[in-house]
Amino acid sequence: MNIYLLISALLFLVSVYGILSSRNMVRMLISVEVMFNAVVLAVLSIGNIMAASGYQNAIPTMVSIVVFAITLAVSEIVLMFSIMIGILRFRVVRNIDTEELITRER
Repeated sequence: MNIYLLISALLFLVSVYGILSSRNMVRMLISVEVMFNAVVLAVLSIGNIMAASGYQNAIPTMVSIVVFAITLAVSEIVLMFSIMIGILRFRVVRNIDTEELITRER
């Protein structure tokens, strides 16, 4: 068994514990990112095992999967930060309507 698969499984389990035990949104976001990176590490280690066993297209396939995973992680971070900004705005203004904010500033 590859040591990287073991490390990715350990990271995945730690991040699951972090999600289930935390109520802080930032800690949950960090745990989700660690979980996502554990999955990427597992995909890369499986690709390495496949390349060592003689599968010719393993490296380009794994690289394309990892590039897709990185773009997905970036979009996930943007989505989570926009949700956090919306929650903070709601706590301050008690309304998420942006037109009211624009008319109140004038």
